Amino acid sequence: MLFLGAGASISSNVPSGANCVWQWKRSIFLSNHPGVEQSFDELSLGSVQERIQIWLDAQPDFPAPGTAEEYGFYIERCYPLVDDRRAFFQRHVQVARPSGGYRLAARLAQANLIRSVWTTNFDGLMPRALAETSVTPIDVGMDSANRVVRTDRVGEMSCVALHGDYRYDALKNTDAELQRLDEGLRTALISQAASSPLIVLGYSGRDHSIMEALSECYSRPGAGVLYWCGYGDGPPPEPVAALIAKARASGRTAFYVTGAAFDDVMRRLALAALSSDARSDALSIIAQCGADNLARAPFSTPSGRIGGILKKHRLQSEMSGRSLLLQTQRDA
Repeated sequence: MLFLGAGASISSNVPSGANCVWQWKRSIFLSNHPGVEQSFDELSLGSVQERIQIWLDAQPDFPAPGTAEEYGFYIERCYPLVDDRRAFFQRHVQVARPSGGYRLAARLAQANLIRSVWTTNFDGLMPRALAETSVTPIDVGMDSANRVVRTDRVGEMSCVALHGDYRYDALKNTDAELQRLDEGLRTALISQAASSPLIVLGYSGRDHSIMEALSECYSRPGAGVLYWCGYGDGPPPEPVAALIAKARASGRTAFYVTGAAFDDVMRRLALAALSSDARSDALSIIAQCGADNLARAPFSTPSGRIGGILKKHRLQSEMSGRSLLLQTQRDA
């Protein structure tokens, strides 16, 4: 099993949950400050984000910055209608293309090494990547949850959209909607994770309904191993740490893997597990994508004499908005 959060789609040009929140924040800010749009065009700048956040902080009943409530609050505030929320994601999804990681995951599925993908995303990138292979994707969403209990067949892979498909379902975005997980999908997730290895990528554990399902699963005995991959080198988020502790207390095997970006993990798995023609195909994909898209180069400084000094607070301000979070690490 493979569980993908929004961070797995960043390299496919799908915005992370954190980036979406800033887009919604800016829209709300500009709707109250017409005529200044050009000054707030570059949303990645820390100075732009700071000016927007100062105004938001002055509004009554707005969530504190960085809290889990921001995502649901700002999308509903920005797009009160479900159809408008669907249209927002549709604009981004239509121009997205599967990254090297998705294409390599499709090759692992063709080798029968990945049997199902569960995701909180709406992008449909995994079925698109499978189109390059002989594997048939079985789309499962809230309107077709009955498909999740079908018998696995060689040459097929279930692609489960836990929060709906923007093409068909009513998407789950707001806090009230995210609190409800389809009961059939919830039961199937618990059942499959009990006996199958589960790799979690690009997901921070923000969604309480999904975390409750996983908590129920890993509080019971089972053979399924949990590999939770975090993007940075820091400790796991509190909900993830609690889940791993509960799993180990129940006799389950669970790991938290640091520094594990989606594309890089798929590259490593493909190189380790595929052989013969499948490996040659994977090497071709890696070459096409380029090493820069699949792994980060270490930071280095040029040699030579210092030619100038940057003020620390200015550098931090300008760089703070340019970091990409593999979120998932926040869902998005």
